[in-house]
Amino acid sequence: MSKITVLKSPDSIDDRIAILEDLLHSPMATAHQKKNIQQEIKKLRKGHSAEKNAHYHLSKLPLKNDAYLISDLRLSLAQEDGTEDVAQIDHLLVNKFGIIKLFETKSYSTGIKVTEKGQFLWLGKKKGYKEIPSPIEQSQRHEPTLLKALESLGYHGLKEVRHYILVDYKSKLIKPDGQFANVCRVDQLSEVFEQEKEEELENIKLLKASSVIAKALLTSTAHIEETFRELVKLHQPQVINYEAKFGVQPASHFICLTEIEQKYNLEQTDLYQILFNTGLLSKGRYGVFVNDLGKQEGLVMKKQGDKKMLYLPRRIVEQVF
Repeated sequence: MSKITVLKSPDSIDDRIAILEDLLHSPMATAHQKKNIQQEIKKLRKGHSAEKNAHYHLSKLPLKNDAYLISDLRLSLAQEDGTEDVAQIDHLLVNKFGIIKLFETKSYSTGIKVTEKGQFLWLGKKKGYKEIPSPIEQSQRHEPTLLKALESLGYHGLKEVRHYILVDYKSKLIKPDGQFANVCRVDQLSEVFEQEKEEELENIKLLKASSVIAKALLTSTAHIEETFRELVKLHQPQVINYEAKFGVQPASHFICLTEIEQKYNLEQTDLYQILFNTGLLSKGRYGVFVNDLGKQEGLVMKKQGDKKMLYLPRRIVEQVF
């Protein structure tokens, strides 16, 4: 029985979710911004769930030959012109012959359709099918970056790369009969690989007969494992500035006036007087309000139910109190 060795599992999204939830509860977030942040959280969780599910199924595949599995690999290679050559690979499977299989996961729950011309269409909830960028071409664009990274690690095995698109097992998948076997639901992978076995065996026989490639086939399993373990070390997680993306300061940057009362054992009237004296608050016909200077310094007054809640940036609290 063959063995699949997992060299890397999908990264955790806990830190990213925590940052987004901090933004979601910010007193500065508008209803529109909150909606966008909630959509981002939903999208992130859905995509991560699909990747974890695909990783699990890939790790349990009944393969004929031992293989190594890498999931959620992001390569970023410096170019001579100062730019970065980036490849975000959902899953990579390499067997003992050095045949590399790249998997792109798609989590369109409503469904995907592939036309005879290879167009990918997403089934929307209301507006029918809408064309989306080809995930096959997306995966193929990762190939040169991957091969460049392997070359930099001194890899001298086969450089045959195959591409697969994994659709969420709950999704509807429509495609022409007998075409695009490499586009399948994740729970159908075993069947797809079973169909490929005979073809793969014939290819290996032909490769063994080739003096040019025979040397590559003699590449040791140890060399393949060592190289792909080093490849994992090149992983650079994507860093997203969510504050800049959504234009919101996180809730953790603020402290509510009631919390300040408890922390410094002060009455609300005393706190207001301090803020009046510093010029951050003013009194008007309809009560206390944050003036232009206060807004500039980041003070926020929001109505919650029948009450008005005042939030101060923590840096202001440290300066004033």
